Amino acid sequence: MTGKQLTDYQRAILTKLLQLPKLSNHEIAWVLGIDDRTVRRRRHEFETTGGIKKHKDVSKNAEKLTPQHLEKLIEWHKEHPDALLDDMQMFLRTQCGLEVSLTTISRQIRKAYGGTFLRDGRCARIRARKLREQEGRSIALELQKQPGVDSSDQGDRAATPDLCRDDQRQLAPLAQALGRQHQEPGCPPGSLAR
Repeated sequence: MTGKQLTDYQRAILTKLLQLPKLSNHEIAWVLGIDDRTVRRRRHEFETTGGIKKHKDVSKNAEKLTPQHLEKLIEWHKEHPDALLDDMQMFLRTQCGLEVSLTTISRQIRKAYGGTFLRDGRCARIRARKLREQEGRSIALELQKQPGVDSSDQGDRAATPDLCRDDQRQLAPLAQALGRQHQEPGCPPGSLAR
């Protein structure tokens, strides 16, 4: 659920007000100080389920990127400067046993690099990745060859070999599209990420 959640008090009052047939959504919203759309959604929920449940906070379920994991990721990224966020996510999954969102990775990397992470750009990274794969040095294959999850990290989940194959399958159309194009607009030749 996005936005501000209803308090237990507001939810109890809303349940009582929805039982009164003469009140419109607009009037209920005015009484509670919430949006009409919220009342409309909660009315639909009330009519289908017979109550208004408390929505769980999904942010509490997300795994945290600890400073140790971030340090490992930055060290790995220095060795693989053409790595995209998907690659970083796969690194954290296979080497640290963490399931972290791309948004979290992007935010933490940007903080670590002082806001200069995106300076080289995605286009240059894709070009560098293409050159790396032509040399037979795929990031996905390197991660697959490396040992799995560290025992010092919190994850007991082992890396599955299917992850690397899935990434390679997803990258195949991109590699073909880049192979057909001699030069992409906005990417001068020879501008590789460092």
